[in-house]
Amino acid sequence: MNEFLFDVAMLMITVVILPLTSLIGGLAVSFITTKLKREKARLFLNKLSKIVLDAVKTIFQTYVDNMKKNDFFDEKAQKEAFIRAKKLVYSQMNDELKQYLELHYGDLENIISIYIESTINTLKNNNNAR
Repeated sequence: MNEFLFDVAMLMITVVILPLTSLIGGLAVSFITTKLKREKARLFLNKLSKIVLDAVKTIFQTYVDNMKKNDFFDEKAQKEAFIRAKKLVYSQMNDELKQYLELHYGDLENIISIYIESTINTLKNNNNAR
């Protein structure tokens, strides 16, 4: 009888517990990997947002504000401000950030342009609300 129970227990371990352990371990690894990828994306996108915000504020303070004071802020000056902001963003980004964004989001120039436009819009709306 003892031998029979031992055989049943070994069978249960082999048929149920080992595969279940493998499945749970695989799910845990998948969950952790996904969480780490999301955290990495969040960190990189936050870094990009800060770089863009700082660049837009800098260009506004050093270029746009001066052009507006002298009543020269026309469409040409707007384009120049955008180009300056984009150059400043590129200069502040490290290779790791650039590579990550290109790999996961595509065209880097387009991503930066979208972030700059969004930041300008947000800052304008925040200033108009006051």
